[in-house]
Parts: sequence; C-alpha cells; structure tokens
Amino acid sequence: MDIKDFENRHDWLKVWSGKWSFHSCSQFGEMWSVRPAIGGVPAYPYVAYLHRQTSSDCWVSRFDRDSFCNLLKLEIEEDENRAQSLADSLKANTDSTLAFIKEYSDQKIDLLLYDNFWEHIAVYYLAHIYIKYIVDYLSPEQLEKYLPIFEEARVYAEPVFHEQELFMTMIAQQVAKLNNLSTELILCTTKDELRSYFQNGVLPDPELLQQRFKLSAQFFSKGERQEFSGREAEEAELILLPKAGTDLLKGQTAYPGQAEGRVRIVRDPLHYQGEFGEGDILVTGMTRPEYLPFMKKSAAFITDAGGILSHAAITARELKKPCIIGTQTATKVLQDGDLVLIDADKGVVTKLN
Repeated sequence: MDIKDFENRHDWLKVWSGKWSFHSCSQFGEMWSVRPAIGGVPAYPYVAYLHRQTSSDCWVSRFDRDSFCNLLKLEIEEDENRAQSLADSLKANTDSTLAFIKEYSDQKIDLLLYDNFWEHIAVYYLAHIYIKYIVDYLSPEQLEKYLPIFEEARVYAEPVFHEQELFMTMIAQQVAKLNNLSTELILCTTKDELRSYFQNGVLPDPELLQQRFKLSAQFFSKGERQEFSGREAEEAELILLPKAGTDLLKGQTAYPGQAEGRVRIVRDPLHYQGEFGEGDILVTGMTRPEYLPFMKKSAAFITDAGGILSHAAITARELKKPCIIGTQTATKVLQDGDLVLIDADKGVVTKLN
C-alpha cells in the first residue's frame, strides 16, 4: 500500500476534525477499518488521518459511509424498536466507559489496563457512530420521529471523548516521566508501539515522534496502516481535500438563518489568544463543549465536518443561531478577519472582501 492507493479514491469525506492525538487515531483507524459492524463487515474499510501537533482531521470514503448508513437505516425501517435500542446501547456504553475511566484514572497503567481501556472505547465507539451518522440518512418523517431519541442519547454521551483523551494523556504522562520525554511525543506513538513498550520498555526514536507531531498522515486500508510525514503528508492532504473555490463555500444546514460578520478561526478553544467579539463568526473543524463560550458570542458557526448530531448542530438548535456544517474546507478557504455572509437557509457562505 502506498499513497497512490488512496489517490485513486475520489470520494473522500471529512467526518471529524479536532483535538485528538496521533496515538488515539492509530487506534480509531484500526477500529473503523477492521472491527465488524453491520453484517459482520467494518463500517469504513478505508480511513485517513492528518495530524498537526495536537489536532487531527479524519476522512472516510463517502461510498463506504453511504453503504454503512443505508444498511443501518434499513434495520430501523424493518424494526420499529431498533432506534430506541441503539440509543439505549449508546447510553449503556457511555456509563460503562466513564465508570472504567473513573476507577482507573489514578492508577499505574500496564498492558492489561491499557488494552482494557481501549476495548471499552472500541465498544463505545461503534454505538457512537451508529447514532451520530444515521440521522443524516433518515427521511424527514423518520427524522421527526427519531431525532429526539437520538439527540438525547448523543448529548448523554458527550463527555466520553473528552474523558477518553484525558485518560490517554494520563497514560502518556506516566510513560513520558519514566523516559524523560514530553507527553506530546508519547502521544505520537502508535497502538503497536505503545503496546510493545509495555512489554519490553522500548520506545520509538524521539526524532520520529517529533516528525509525527509536526505534520503526519495515517492511512488505513482494511487494517493495514501506512504513515507519511513532512512533504509526503502535505501531498496526502491535497489528495484528501476537495477542490474548492476561494469565495464560496457550501455545506449542510444545521440551523437556518442569515448572519454577516468577521471570521474568527478557533482551532483550540482552551489556548485561543486572538480577539473574539460579539457577533463574530466562529469557524473551526468541529466544536466540542469547550467551544461554548465562543458559540454564545458568535452570530453563527461554520465547521469543516459534522452532521445533524454534531455538537455544533445540537448547540445551534439550542441557541437558535445560523449554522452550516460539513463544508470540508472552511478552515482552509477562510482567513481570520474575513467578512462573510452566511445563508444557512441554503447552506452557503460567501466572502464579501
């Protein structure tokens, strides 16, 4: 497998963007491309990640996502209780995962605990993607019937990924302290490398970890992982990003309405040092609860990724603010300070300057 194998696919779809470590993505990529979902096959046989420091973007094949979600939609149509059982499963796995994290958050981690932790996340993650993506494939009638059920479960599960990454950071801190390395470099190991460390005490070369931290990509093809860094990672990003103009963006309406304002790109809400005023337009990969202070000040939100049950979409409906999700390239096309007009009724963003 090389970069050409992924270049031959022309239907890449960015499905999330945010503060996930290289290490976590090495786990997620295997989960999605190997772990059986509906019909005993993986949800997404092909998965790609791009990493810049503490942030990551994830793409899957649009064909694969359509296939997966249409099968799930068929299950719901054939069994009127399926929607509720999916919601109940997500909440039960939320409780189990958070209980595990709470119980072991202050303990020394060994291989057994590490594997148990990621097994909890894998089981949770499957229930999570069932709920998160099915809503984007429902008919208007189905959406009216099932959205309250799915949204309640999705909000209930919101803390999991934040707590998951905190727990993974705790693991990395323990390893970093023992090896006189930074936590951020330990978070640039792969699943296999960290498992090997717990077995034999050997870590990868710090220079390799530093390269990954700066800029890297991971591609998964049915579980087989290929890694790129530096210029090759830049080439990988060009393969993944759709061709886009510079003055017009299109996405999915999460909440209708219109707004005009200055773009403020916020990649890390906990360390944002720019100016953000009332009525500015929040632009980011995806939002999480940490973004709420910015969302309350914003006139509208624009995201690269996300669906009807993304955090941005749910919050937009709560705050009744225009929101366009799934633009794929908003953080690339727009610049901080750009004056934009948002027409969320049509899912269109227009640059005015």
